Amino acid sequence: MNVSVLAGESQWFAAILGTQDAASVDLDPESLKRELAAKGPPAGVPERLVELGGGRDVRRDTGSSALWLLEEAMFDLRVLHERLRHLEDPGLDIRASRDLFSRWLDQNRFRLQAILETKSSPESAKTRVDNLRVPSSFDFALEPHLPALLSPVVELLREVHLHADPDRLADHPVDEFVRLVGFDTADQLEERVRLLLSEVERARFLSARASQWREKIRRLAVLVSIGPEETRANIRAFDERIDNELPRNPSSPVELQQAVGKLLGRDLAQHINEKLVATVNAPAPYWEQLVREAGIGANRLERVRRALDVPRHERARRLEDDRQRLRQQDVRPTAPAGLQPPPPPKDKEKRESTSGPKTVKAIKVDERHDQRKRELGDEGERWALAAVLDALMDLKDEDRDAAIGEIVDLLKEQFEGEPVDKVLAHAERARLNNLDDEERIEELSNLVHVSRYSDAFGFDLMGWLPTGPQGEAQAVCLEVKNSSGGAF
Repeated sequence: MNVSVLAGESQWFAAILGTQDAASVDLDPESLKRELAAKGPPAGVPERLVELGGGRDVRRDTGSSALWLLEEAMFDLRVLHERLRHLEDPGLDIRASRDLFSRWLDQNRFRLQAILETKSSPESAKTRVDNLRVPSSFDFALEPHLPALLSPVVELLREVHLHADPDRLADHPVDEFVRLVGFDTADQLEERVRLLLSEVERARFLSARASQWREKIRRLAVLVSIGPEETRANIRAFDERIDNELPRNPSSPVELQQAVGKLLGRDLAQHINEKLVATVNAPAPYWEQLVREAGIGANRLERVRRALDVPRHERARRLEDDRQRLRQQDVRPTAPAGLQPPPPPKDKEKRESTSGPKTVKAIKVDERHDQRKRELGDEGERWALAAVLDALMDLKDEDRDAAIGEIVDLLKEQFEGEPVDKVLAHAERARLNNLDDEERIEELSNLVHVSRYSDAFGFDLMGWLPTGPQGEAQAVCLEVKNSSGGAF
């Protein structure tokens, strides 16, 4: 059996049992049941916990997770998280509060900003909204109450002498905003929101919203396409096919409507297409609601999640582990001594032939090539990718957004073709403000690790690094090479 899974199970059950020695936990099912029962939970809970196991999935707040069992048995989830961290485990991954708060803010960000602008400067209003966070007291809530979650919004409005009703903010936010400012109609508020954004900001918002919808539509199309006994390989094949049928980088949600009509049933497609609009208040995709409307069962959701999400999350965790190891060892990327740009072509025809973007074809090196050389390259790329991600993750949100913009500009200026479109599809998602670190690492890695899509780029990674000892960071193309000493 996989040693890392065993270690994870030991840590999980050690944390529940309250022991600091994970190695001492007997993973025999019957022994575990007896040990857990001795802690006094309700009948049936020990058996169900053992049945669910101690893998990574039980640490998440899914609908039928072990966390719900533990909470119902009056177990303090914050204590469980702290015990897991003490055992060098990543701990619990509870997103209910963050997701609920993010959905509300995503729908009302510009309305709230417009309201605040009636009482303060535009810069102050934007900064205050951007700085809103879920109160830490909700970090381990499995079923948070939205009016309570909105306490930072209520307090923010109170600071500018606007006294909001949290229940109305949660249930009828537009009506409450209209009341607070004294507008006659909701249309007045929407018009103020429209004037809030420049054309560039509006285009950026619509592009980001379209990216969000594209990912949810892609997943929904997979769910409605697969059969009851579909293999994981087939599910991944469905996902790839649907990815190719959707517009690669839509600039507005409207551009997805035609594909939605082809991929989903008529009623569901019509319902979704009504939400795909080109306004600054275009609704965000609400996944739980989409799943309910599509009539997707829990078993099908779980099979698709295991086929598509588990490998992605594991990869993101490995990248985060690598990033932290580099930081612990104080390893930083530096430019090679004597690095110089290549001289420009002297021949006029060569100069003309190299002007304009280079077309990148979808070429990947396969197993027929030198296997050892490929392994060394993969090892080097792994650590180089971790170093590039560390530089980007270390930036403030607005600085990282600017860096991503420069990387995108460099790609668009120098390259074109299907692999380039696949890379650029991750740019807007990497800039979304409601991602956790794991999700952002996944999107950033898909953006910068261009050799995953094709070996015809001529380099392996994009990065945001200085090209000299005293230089400022800039968008760069990076080629990973191993040295004769086995380094890279």
